Amino acid sequence: MYSIRSKRQVYYGVTITDIYSRELALHLSTSLKARENIKAIKKALIARQGYNLKGCIFHSDRGTQYISEAQTQIVLKHKMKLSMCKMPQQNAYVERIQGTIKNQYLCDLELKTNNLNRIAQKVTYLYNHERPHQNLSMMTPMIFKNHVENLPRKSRPEMLIFNYNHDLSTKSNLL
Repeated sequence: MYSIRSKRQVYYGVTITDIYSRELALHLSTSLKARENIKAIKKALIARQGYNLKGCIFHSDRGTQYISEAQTQIVLKHKMKLSMCKMPQQNAYVERIQGTIKNQYLCDLELKTNNLNRIAQKVTYLYNHERPHQNLSMMTPMIFKNHVENLPRKSRPEMLIFNYNHDLSTKSNLL
């Protein structure tokens, strides 16, 4: 969850991203409450309707919104695994995407409480359908997703998902 300042108010964004395809689900709100994360998760689940999510990893930081009972139940209901980082570097994918959303899509828009859903839909569409990614061979998330779905499983590209292993993250009782 990240904040976006406008002239009159602070708004909050929640991004849920498929790290493999870079597909984005975005929710904008006026609150930091866990229910806003749940709305973002529901958007992501709608986008993934028909997919087996068993074993998928739902990774987040340790914000109180992410440890709510309601959110945990939704994630576990879909048989996903919960993962939480101990250090900011372990959430680098999301931090980068949130920076892109804030600095390339939202910075010039006039956010108002009554236009948050429309703006979130527009930004989600632009990001998923028009923004090519170098890690996806310059395909957009949706083109990559469709491309991969048409390949036999053994021919699908493998992607290294960064495994941050650091003494502090694995051995320290301080964090």
